[in-house]
Amino acid sequence: MLALLDYQHQTMEVRVKEAYERDPQPDLPGRHHRALIRAMFRLLDSDDSSQFSIIGGIAVQLMATGGQCHQALQEHFCYKMESWEGRMSQDGLSTLQSWLIHCALDGIITHQIMHQKLPDRSILGAMRDHLLDLATPKSASQSSPNQRETE
Repeated sequence: MLALLDYQHQTMEVRVKEAYERDPQPDLPGRHHRALIRAMFRLLDSDDSSQFSIIGGIAVQLMATGGQCHQALQEHFCYKMESWEGRMSQDGLSTLQSWLIHCALDGIITHQIMHQKLPDRSILGAMRDHLLDLATPKSASQSSPNQRETE
């Protein structure tokens, strides 16, 4: 089960890396966040969104066994997520921006794993765009004088 979880994680890593390399604004802070947002929403918008269900199924099976399997899953998952979290914490966004993005993505993923109805594609697209906007700092020329004074 852990090997299958690793495979799913590697698949997602590839998607995030591709999105990272295609970022249209690579010099702006938030590049890792934008890559994760794009990869997650691309997956949600594809016919391959079952990946979330596979991960959810593995997690449920391992947790149902309790004891060492549950602890192994938790440790394994935390280890995998540390690399993403490390990149995110050094991505140049505020802690608030980062947490808002993380919580929104976690909520959408959990919703998908639990087989809850997702919003229609136009709402998902608007959510993606809003999160991308949150992960893309405005240039100094676009910010107000008050914002510059507080920086």
